[in-house]
Amino acid sequence: IDGRDIFTTSVFAMLMSAPSRISEVLALPADCEVFETDRDGIERYGWRFFAGKGYEGDIKWIPTVMVSVAKTAVARIKMLTENARQLAKWIESHPNRFYRHANCPDVADDEPLTAEQSCMALGLVSESKKQCRSSLYNRGLAHKDRVHTLRSLWEHTLARLPDDFPWFDKDKGIKYSNALFALNANQFHGNRGCLPVELHKPTNNFFNNDLSPRETLEGKHSSIFDRHGYRAEN
Repeated sequence: IDGRDIFTTSVFAMLMSAPSRISEVLALPADCEVFETDRDGIERYGWRFFAGKGYEGDIKWIPTVMVSVAKTAVARIKMLTENARQLAKWIESHPNRFYRHANCPDVADDEPLTAEQSCMALGLVSESKKQCRSSLYNRGLAHKDRVHTLRSLWEHTLARLPDDFPWFDKDKGIKYSNALFALNANQFHGNRGCLPVELHKPTNNFFNNDLSPRETLEGKHSSIFDRHGYRAEN
C-alpha cells in the first residue's frame, strides 16, 4: 500500500476517532497513547494532546466503537514515520557523524566518495552517472568523484535541517525524535525519491490537498479518491 495513502487514511481515521483540529493531530507525540482502567474494570483508550507553553493538555478518550480503528491508525503512522524519528534521534545524539541509513555506502567517514556514492549517501536519484552528476549539481554540490566524504556531506546535510530543529513543535515541547508525524523529505514524492537524511514537517494543507481535486493543477495532481477510482457521477 502506498505511503501517501496510509498517511491520508490514518489522519482521516484519527480525526473521526477524536474530533480535533488537523493541526492538533499533526502535532501529537509518538507516545500519545494512554491506557487506563475505569472503575468498572473496563480499559479505556485515548490520546494525550499537549496544550503548549509547557502545559500538559487533555486526554481525548476514544469511543469504544472506534478504538480498534484508532489504534490501527496510530500503529500505521508510527511505522511510516519511524525512520524520520530515528534520524532525528541520531542527530541529537551524534551530531558529528553521518547517519548510516540502509543505502549509505559502507566506507569510512573520511574516505573520498565517487559521485554515485555521494548520491547514495544523500538519497539522491542516481540511476546513471549523468543523472547522478545532475542531482549533485542541482544541490549546489561539486559533481565529481573523490571531492566529497561522508563527513563533508554531513555538514551539508546539517545545514539543511528544519529551522527549529530539534523542535517539531516548540510551544508544545515536542521534538522531531518524538513526533508522531515526523517525515523524511520527499517521503511520498514518487518522482524525486525519499531523502533518508532530511526531515520534513507535514502541514495541514499536505492532508487537505490529498482530499481535493485541485483542478487548477491540470492533471498534475491526483487526490486519494482519484488514485483509487472513487468518482461520483458529477
